[in-house]
Amino acid sequence: MTTVTANSLSVQPATAGAAVAARWERVGLAVLLLAVVAAWLAVALAPIELVSLHTTDDAYYYFQVARNLAAGHGVTFDGVSLTNGFHPLWMLCLWPVYALFGGEPELALRAVYFVIVALVGATIAVTYRCLSAFAGRRAAVAGLAALSAPFLVNPLINGLETGLLTLLLVAALLVDRRCDLLRPDSSTRTNLLLGLLLALIVLCRLDLVFVGFAVAGLIAWRTWAGEPGAATAGASRRIGTLLRKYVQVGVVGVVLVTPYLAWNLLTFGHLTPISGALKSSFPVVSLSAAKFEPFAIRLALLEYGLATFVVLWLTLLPRRGPAKATDHADETAQLNARGPGSLLVALWLGCGLHLVNTLLFMNWAVHWWHFASYAPLALLAGVLLIARLEQTWRAQRWLAPVAGILLLAASAGAWTLDAHRRGAHHGPWYAAARWIDAELPDGAVLAMEDCGLVGYFCGRPMVNLDGVINGYAFQKALATGTLSDYLQHCGVTHIADYEVRYRDGEYRVRLPDRLTRAGAAILTATPAAEVYGSAPYADAEHREGGIHFAIWDLRQLTLTAEPAPKKEQ
Repeated sequence: MTTVTANSLSVQPATAGAAVAARWERVGLAVLLLAVVAAWLAVALAPIELVSLHTTDDAYYYFQVARNLAAGHGVTFDGVSLTNGFHPLWMLCLWPVYALFGGEPELALRAVYFVIVALVGATIAVTYRCLSAFAGRRAAVAGLAALSAPFLVNPLINGLETGLLTLLLVAALLVDRRCDLLRPDSSTRTNLLLGLLLALIVLCRLDLVFVGFAVAGLIAWRTWAGEPGAATAGASRRIGTLLRKYVQVGVVGVVLVTPYLAWNLLTFGHLTPISGALKSSFPVVSLSAAKFEPFAIRLALLEYGLATFVVLWLTLLPRRGPAKATDHADETAQLNARGPGSLLVALWLGCGLHLVNTLLFMNWAVHWWHFASYAPLALLAGVLLIARLEQTWRAQRWLAPVAGILLLAASAGAWTLDAHRRGAHHGPWYAAARWIDAELPDGAVLAMEDCGLVGYFCGRPMVNLDGVINGYAFQKALATGTLSDYLQHCGVTHIADYEVRYRDGEYRVRLPDRLTRAGAAILTATPAAEVYGSAPYADAEHREGGIHFAIWDLRQLTLTAEPAPKKEQ
């Protein structure tokens, strides 16, 4: 006669449930692989205009620099000036792609999107593992539903460094959940792994150095007061533990990050990329109410607010036991009992420092992808909230599925809005690039603001008039009133703009010196100077329409200087 114990009765359902969950996970992985293959086929066969539709204009700065670098022209966008206006890790990933396919820009772009699709597939798989480790499988599935939203998908597919950054962040959170990377007395191997992950994250997007600061602070706190027994350990022992951790983590950062910083300093005289230098007013505070108007800032505040609420709730409020004895309740209770995790808290603190820095000191060209690190933070906070509510409200069976369905419905609506906002200008820009390639002489050189897409496809050298992908000589020319000499040095023959609306028969292109704020140059154009003009169109910034893409002969434009206001001098 077989004796069945209470313990055996409690284990059997868990084993069966785990087997069913593993089977569904294998099915999900197979579906994901098929989706990746289908996306590869779409990238290979779709018209290039469709492939590039969701690519952010700034991504083409990466593509063109990588193309020039692979062709032996140096680290340059326009073929004349060296630049460091990019984040290094994604550029290193693009370099071999353009070494293989750089001679054919459309083929190279398809190859880039083969890499992006693979990264998206890996990110979805790792995100599911990460969310499961923090909040359980059911909440993780709801999280994948949220991952379908445009503000979470667009950073993965926009061609910038943000897709790789998202993968690195969720991978680091998963590793931390499994081995507690911030534990002060962890092994040398764990410390070196933490240093590697932090170095890659910072090289992927340099403003995430704030996360490194937060990690250093949390390690110090855990060493001094946060660990059991830390308060009773001798001061010399705690200092030794802390220094060992810092040295072992920091040595990887020194090896990986220092060469890039040294190249910046020796080549350009600055540690930071020129794109960051032009956008920051540090140490002068530039906070104003207008900073809260852009959609990107409001979305960042919403994401960070959700993360703050969840992190504080999980950290400060007492945890309740499961409402009833089910496998899912036991899993959720055990995961909740572990708290949010040190690296998640460090990411939350680092994003908070980043947000404060943005609001206080960033005064120009702050776009939605600058807050890409908030997306995995908000996503993880959301699934942790679902898991805690399932436990607290005794809603283990219905909350996660209902949340997933609602999130999918919200994503569908958001994609409709995103499609309405996106792409209106894409066609005119691409058409202008094709016209330049077909109609302008081989010796033509153009200059334009926001010139990534046009510069990539136009088949002619393109000088950037924003300054973010130039060297520092462009800013010096603006500051000293020698822009005409600079344009002549670059061989510029034509000026282009994409939001032209003539007023009183004139259109002015204002080019401020954003580095020293010593003034601005103004190019004044008239309809008679146009060599190309598109049909009028509308975009997200000019919904009423009436703007058009124009190209002028530089010789027919008037260049004037505008001194800086007295308060800026």
